[in-house]
Amino acid sequence: MKRGLVLGLISVLALVPLAWGQEQTVVVNAEIGAKLIFSIVDGAEIVLKVDPLDQPYAEGWTNFQVKTNAPYYNVVAYFGSFAIGDYDLIEHGNFKIWSKTEGDGAVITDPVVPAREQEILTGETGYTNGETFGVGYALTVDFTVPAGEAETTVVFVASMSL
Repeated sequence: MKRGLVLGLISVLALVPLAWGQEQTVVVNAEIGAKLIFSIVDGAEIVLKVDPLDQPYAEGWTNFQVKTNAPYYNVVAYFGSFAIGDYDLIEHGNFKIWSKTEGDGAVITDPVVPAREQEILTGETGYTNGETFGVGYALTVDFTVPAGEAETTVVFVASMSL
């Protein structure tokens, strides 16, 4: 009899939470911000030494790293004046650039004289913890280019495409 009473009491206690319990619902929302980290790996300063007879051509590279959780990103470069006196190396076609990537974005495959605002990399796939791409620079001179020094600052801007 005790066994039946104990089993009956356990059965009733097991049903009690169902009879008097309440259901609660929790909704969890996630908001993940879009971020892009853009940095120079090497080539923050480029020195191109040329002369029209012994060294008429020189090139250099800047390598960048991008980390982003955006689906795509682009990079644009802004070129300032690059002149020896009144002779601008960009306007006269002596200075050219190109770009390369390990990804699938559109790059400048053949050297071009840059526009003052130049797309370097477009439509590059994002979602990366660290992808590198590079920009090459070439300077070619002959005897029509005046001797002297020129300096320019190139500003690179990376932007996300959501």
